[in-house]
Amino acid sequence: MNFVTSFRSVRIFSTVFTLILSTGIYAFGSSPLDCNEYFKTHYPVNEFSLIRGGMALDKRTNLIWQRCNVGEFWADSACKGFPSRLSWDDGLLAAESSRVGGYDDWRLPSVKELKELAEPNCLNPAINTYVFESVLPDIYWTSKTNLFNSLYAWGVFMFNGYDFSGHAKKNPNLVLLVRENK
Repeated sequence: MNFVTSFRSVRIFSTVFTLILSTGIYAFGSSPLDCNEYFKTHYPVNEFSLIRGGMALDKRTNLIWQRCNVGEFWADSACKGFPSRLSWDDGLLAAESSRVGGYDDWRLPSVKELKELAEPNCLNPAINTYVFESVLPDIYWTSKTNLFNSLYAWGVFMFNGYDFSGHAKKNPNLVLLVRENK
């Protein structure tokens, strides 16, 4: 097998593997559920307390999350407006300037914190859509920079809850903000 054939084989495998992950087709076990449908009838009341002003307390981690994407606002018990797609640096600035609920200590979540929001048994998006109604099945920034290349940062793909460190910081992605419950 020459280099060109080998390279094509790797590209084909990579494309097929990506399609399998992104469509939720799994070789083992059952397929995940559509979260939008699941949470219409199943709301895990034990995990979250909904707080005035569009916030939610995650009782498992004692973190307070903004229920809306950066760029949206909470009004009439729902997220309104349009989510902003921001570079990683602009996501950090958005956190620094956020005053939701009167708090000034909002930040980007760690990879672990954002992945803990992911619902492992469903996808599209892989999150509790009762609590986080406007989260899209797309990439959300985390606070973690790629260890080997500071031009890249970690993100979590909320379609399926998988994380990946190869997102160029200049690329626009979505942002959810979090803070400690003090």
